Formats: sequence, structure tokens, C-alpha cells
Amino acid sequence: MENYNPFETAVQNPFEVNQPIQQKYPDSKQVKGIFSDIYIFYCKYEKQESINWEDFHSEMVGLSHTYPFDMATQMLIEVAHVIEQRFKEGAM
Repeated sequence: MENYNPFETAVQNPFEVNQPIQQKYPDSKQVKGIFSDIYIFYCKYEKQESINWEDFHSEMVGLSHTYPFDMATQMLIEVAHVIEQRFKEGAM
């Protein structure tokens, strides 16, 4: 094979085929959902005396998949940090 170039025959990434283009920023309806769902998540864990951290993590992952935006990710990180710190300090 003379002058073989693997990049000329590369197959498109199969995970990208027929995938919808992700929005970069949430629309107003999604923003409302982000605030609402993250607040519900916070309230659920704020009141617990003991936390199943695996369930906590699974719910965070679920929310991040539901809202794949930087805004939601940052909010989830901050809420998780607050819950974790309050739990460690015994303030919950």
C-alpha cells in the first residue's frame, strides 16, 4: 500500500451518527426545570439525618443527564458541596 493515509479512510465516530446537536445554553423552560429540580434535590437531602451517598450520586448523574448544560453542572456541584459540608458539620 503506497502512500497509505489512515485519516483518509477513517470511519465517522459511531457515537455521533444520528445524534442531535446539543444546545449550548438552556432555553427559559429548561432553566425553570433546572432550578426546580435542583431545588427539589436539595430539599430532599437537606432534611435527611443520614444520606445514602450512592443514591445521592445517582440522582446527581441523572440530573446532569437531564440538563447537560454548564449552568446545571455548576449548580449541582455547589448544592452537593453545601449538603456535604452541612452533613459533615452535623448541621443537617
